[in-house]
Amino acid sequence: MHMKSLFRIQSILTCILLLRSAPAFSQDAATVPLLPPPPAAIPAYIPGDTAEAGADGSSNAAAEAGADYADDLPAASPAALPPAISEIRIDGLKKTRESYLQTILKKYRAIPADALDLHEVETALQAEGIFETATAEVLIEATADSAPDSSPRQAAAKTAVLHITVQEKISFIPLPFAASSNGSALGGLFILDTNAFGVKDMYMIGGVFSATSLVAMTNFSKPSLSRTRPGFSVGGSVSKNNAEFTDMEEDDLLSYDAVGFNVHAAVSDRLSEHSQLSLGVSYSQSDLHNVESHNGYSIEADSYKAVAATASWGMATQDWNGWFMSGKSLSLSGNVRFYTDGTVSPSAAARLVLEQSVLSPRLRLVSQVNGACWYNDHFSQLGSGSSVGVAILPDDFRSAKLAGGTAGFEYAFAKARWALFSVYANYQAVYNEDSDETMRFTHGASGGLRMYLTKIAFPALAFGLAYNVPLSMVKWSAAFGVSM
Repeated sequence: MHMKSLFRIQSILTCILLLRSAPAFSQDAATVPLLPPPPAAIPAYIPGDTAEAGADGSSNAAAEAGADYADDLPAASPAALPPAISEIRIDGLKKTRESYLQTILKKYRAIPADALDLHEVETALQAEGIFETATAEVLIEATADSAPDSSPRQAAAKTAVLHITVQEKISFIPLPFAASSNGSALGGLFILDTNAFGVKDMYMIGGVFSATSLVAMTNFSKPSLSRTRPGFSVGGSVSKNNAEFTDMEEDDLLSYDAVGFNVHAAVSDRLSEHSQLSLGVSYSQSDLHNVESHNGYSIEADSYKAVAATASWGMATQDWNGWFMSGKSLSLSGNVRFYTDGTVSPSAAARLVLEQSVLSPRLRLVSQVNGACWYNDHFSQLGSGSSVGVAILPDDFRSAKLAGGTAGFEYAFAKARWALFSVYANYQAVYNEDSDETMRFTHGASGGLRMYLTKIAFPALAFGLAYNVPLSMVKWSAAFGVSM
């Protein structure tokens, strides 16, 4: 397996680690009177008692008694309105800390019980990626002051409780994985925890190997929970590989042997409920040997040392329908790499994703548009088909300018307690710079089968086939434990 697949696995694992109806009411059994009984007696007017009489002939005593009765009546607006959520009660936690979920769910406090969207609550829980099932309901309960001998206003008091029930996924696992594409294969093993310390911290350590490459990497990340509680990630990798690159017709272009390492750190801040900003810095170096250009190409590829600064921003909304976690997202990123020989190489990327259920919860539209470009960068840092979300380009092809899009459907045809099975089909198009610096447009179809495990927080199985029409090129892929 050459460089593209290794970069794909590394980027997927890094992303995983950085890295997702009306309310039901439960009425208390006790009956609460809507109106208190009238006062036992109201003093009558006594003629001639002018000292106590008012201008209209009524007595102050009667007025005071009537006022007392009015005070005993429940206030029309507060008593008639449903109570707001004042408590969040969580059942089913084993590893996850309750304080973590209370922080995630605190935005639902003080919302009126009849205005709370329980589907939104369940989506927020499923988006955490650590629960197999998550359900939410509103319980209306009498307050502690609602005793039989309490005043009528106290007896009418109610409180609303948001009751959450979850079942956690297995998050600490030894993760073996394997992938193959057009005859090239790779495999590896990682020890990872996607819910470390019960607060969704994530760490992993492991390696990837193939016939031509060996990579070891580690990473730790803590998510940002709010603007005042930023997150961070740190990690690194070392690698040794025999890299080979091709042009779009899969003719040999460049090959070299390389030994290198990379360290990186980033901080992230949740700007709002749906958006996040991340700033990072990294250092990388690679020693290249046996550099050779092929088929008349002249590609410069030297050993390098570089420091890079990265900024990225993203916003996303998600929706869980019991079958798929779908959503809409937009992300923008920029990178500037400073090489020790004085070269400065900027790059930028953008991605727009739309996933939407259509006709049935089992069927969803999946589409995306991507763009990426690199200026004056080292050949090994350039983009591949996966950089713009397409599978119809050769695995070992690199380009400095790419724009791609896909549109298609995914259908869940079976669901068991331990897994969900789906088939997908889409059409892809890509416009990119070829190795001779000409711009080319290609397109084609892709489809396959996927299996998602419900009890373990990692991808399961995937089989795919892609066909590039202008290049008359067929690609197949299979993976266990990673997405391809």
